[in-house]
Amino acid sequence: NIQGLRMLGRGLLLCLSLAVSCGVSPVQGFCPAGRAPAWHQTKRGDSLCSKPTKTSVQGIRAEASHSPDGTGHSGLPRRVVTVAACGALLAAIAGGGDADASVRLERKEPQEYSGSNPRQYVSSGMERFRRGDVKGSVRDFDKAMEVQPSYGDYLWQRGLSLYYADDFEGAAEQFLRDVKLNPRDTEESVWRIISQARMPGGSLAKAREDAIKTVGETRPYMKLIYQVFQGERDAQDLEAQIGEYSGQKGKAQDLFYLNLYAGLLAEADGRDADAKVRMRDAVASPYAQSGDYMYDLARVHMTVRGW
Repeated sequence: NIQGLRMLGRGLLLCLSLAVSCGVSPVQGFCPAGRAPAWHQTKRGDSLCSKPTKTSVQGIRAEASHSPDGTGHSGLPRRVVTVAACGALLAAIAGGGDADASVRLERKEPQEYSGSNPRQYVSSGMERFRRGDVKGSVRDFDKAMEVQPSYGDYLWQRGLSLYYADDFEGAAEQFLRDVKLNPRDTEESVWRIISQARMPGGSLAKAREDAIKTVGETRPYMKLIYQVFQGERDAQDLEAQIGEYSGQKGKAQDLFYLNLYAGLLAEADGRDADAKVRMRDAVASPYAQSGDYMYDLARVHMTVRGW
């Protein structure tokens, strides 16, 4: 009806205003300057820009001037935030409650590509993974490395895909390559432990013996996750933190990541029933509206495991 169209029009205008205020071009995604401290805040979006970063930790120099996902460690892509806000708004205007679905409307089915642009293959691989095509995503990431071998040092997305393709050795190697160039990356060091624990003959205890040490983590919930995976704290500390945050306002992101990694820890430790409970809680999180690649990973985890 006319009233509904007017409301929709106002919503679209508001979305455009949000985009402009966040520095997002109506035609292209904006790549904001500056660095964010979090792995998922620097590498989870769809923006395909690049910004060099250099860090030196305990004598290891890390350079990430060609981050293949395009964010180049340059901060949370504002386009993701803007699209998420607009998606939630339009869902509300339309009378629907699935803001997560509205966020995904901006993405299209990846088309087959046979060119020589590695970033196109990375973008396609990320989208295939989001849609649950794990093997297809690995093919795209491998193609990106084929046309530009240096991408192999940055493809954290490939490591995740290899894990869900049950190539745990390949995943562990990918995360090792990545963390050598970014020794502050807590999450990639954690994922290497997870991957090594799932190798034939592997275990959480064995993986911890060969764990990579990282420094500089500032997020309290990620510090706890890191310490638990390193064996410095007990898994019950993770469960206690989940219980404390449950129901608290402003803790959606923290709680999502705590549940996600509690589920991954349980799986690495052979506790599949516990893993299923935690992963379900992660997927049920309101963090679904974030547009974060790791939320999509939680969904893919549930699908691949048949949960």
